[in-house]
Amino acid sequence: MEFARCTQNDLIYNAQQFAGLPTDDLSQKRRYLVCPECGGHAFFRIETRNDREACFGARPHADGCHFRGAQAAANARDYADAHGHPAHRLVVDFDYGAPAQWSRPIHPGDVEDIRTQDELVAGSGSNSNHVQHVRLRPLLRLLTAPTAFRTSPQIVDVAGFGTFAVTDFFVSFEAAAPMHSFKLNGFFGQLVSAQFDHANTLWLNSGGHANLSICVPGQHVADLFSRFGISDQEQLTGTRVLIFGVMQISQTGKRYVVLEDLNHITIDFGRD
Repeated sequence: MEFARCTQNDLIYNAQQFAGLPTDDLSQKRRYLVCPECGGHAFFRIETRNDREACFGARPHADGCHFRGAQAAANARDYADAHGHPAHRLVVDFDYGAPAQWSRPIHPGDVEDIRTQDELVAGSGSNSNHVQHVRLRPLLRLLTAPTAFRTSPQIVDVAGFGTFAVTDFFVSFEAAAPMHSFKLNGFFGQLVSAQFDHANTLWLNSGGHANLSICVPGQHVADLFSRFGISDQEQLTGTRVLIFGVMQISQTGKRYVVLEDLNHITIDFGRD
């Protein structure tokens, strides 16, 4: 998008004008951006090293907004891929993010049937024993798709966490509240910025101070960048993230999740 509205001062900026703001001012205002037409949560990308111009984006746009992109259609395809055969339960296995498998290609809707041979024979005419193994990135796309999946009672097994209904375990960034603190959940949503602090901790922000952030300790940053092919933190702006962990609340009221295990996070770089 060429334009975005900043709710901090209720002004509309074009991308080049916004890019020219003082660094500290830009850093603050990029957390308060919305689509000027539909009010959808927006983000700002600076000009990249390969000369891609500075621009705004928003996910999701409201139905009927002329800025609405193709992401909804891609998400719908992921949903259909994962639910082509009704599943009794989904299984999230973090071993699919283990270092030895990082080089394996990840495809949208990459869901694997993990029934045993006996189950395949016994269930050849029925889906009663059907179990599906879902990787983190397709799971993230299911959660952000324009479907009822995120609020469904479907059972999901999360290795090392337990067995839950999807609607009870997964929490969007904007819905994260004190009631979700100090217990294990899967948190998902869009990032508006990524910044290093003086201790080389990387903060992945979903909005202003009151919004949930992900804290990536310095010792995990290099591995995170290597795993997802990131060369600059600005590449994280506008991405969608799913992280499994415990939300904490600081003395100043800041809500955040510390990344403890690289297998517990995925990033979707899909573009509008």
